[in-house]
Amino acid sequence: MVDNQGCSPALEPVPTPPNPDPSSISQEAWDPLEAAAGAVVARIQPNPPSEDRRAAVIAYVQHLLRNAQLYHLKDNGDFPPLSS
Repeated sequence: MVDNQGCSPALEPVPTPPNPDPSSISQEAWDPLEAAAGAVVARIQPNPPSEDRRAAVIAYVQHLLRNAQLYHLKDNGDFPPLSS
């Protein structure tokens, strides 16, 4: 059996504070937040290097699939029999 006496008590949910009025937040507080948000958006939005990597992955996978199909056609020489 498992000894539960050493376990910590269950955590109680912490109530979230109400959202502040955006106009009550100072510009000095907004600046680092906007910079961080901009960095996240720049990483997730498509850009030329990410699109190039994406295209390279697609081309590689298509190449693998084409080679696998050719190998299977050469290997058994025919389509597999239909099963009912």
